[in-house]
Amino acid sequence: MRGIAFALFLFASAASAADLRVSSDQTVGGFVFPESVAYDAKGKVLYVGNFGGAKLDPAAKDGLGYISKVGLNGKVIEEKVFPVKGGEALNKPKGIWIQGDRLWVTDIDVVWIFDLRMKKGRKLALPLKFANDPAVAGNVLYVSDNRNDKLVRVEPADFLDSLRSAGVEYEAPSGSR
Repeated sequence: MRGIAFALFLFASAASAADLRVSSDQTVGGFVFPESVAYDAKGKVLYVGNFGGAKLDPAAKDGLGYISKVGLNGKVIEEKVFPVKGGEALNKPKGIWIQGDRLWVTDIDVVWIFDLRMKKGRKLALPLKFANDPAVAGNVLYVSDNRNDKLVRVEPADFLDSLRSAGVEYEAPSGSR
């Protein structure tokens, strides 16, 4: 009986793997050290974080980073949607999270929030060495710091128009205390 169950498992695994395929042999180019991508379900577009620069240096505070807006057909809609022209520079945008009209992006030791419609943004300095990925749950923003082995909690998550400064707390990974 066990042999039959195992054979069925292998068959099911092979069948589901066979269903996976590359849907296009085309790739999208024109990026400079793209680090991350996020899907905007509302706008049906992708946002791609680019490090920029001539060499790969993920910790450089060089002001060369940017976010590109890309159509699902692979066409670059706007090469540098963020930062806006004349706005404060990004360094090395890493993780991206989109919810509604807001886009959060980590950038070394800060996290940015951008309004996708109004194209305005605000950054929040965090007690981080290397902000990696953001995630939003309710009114809380979580940011991982892979050089400090910590998770930072920011409230409110939507600090773009907040009159009070966002509260920041460290959360140690499970078992590290």
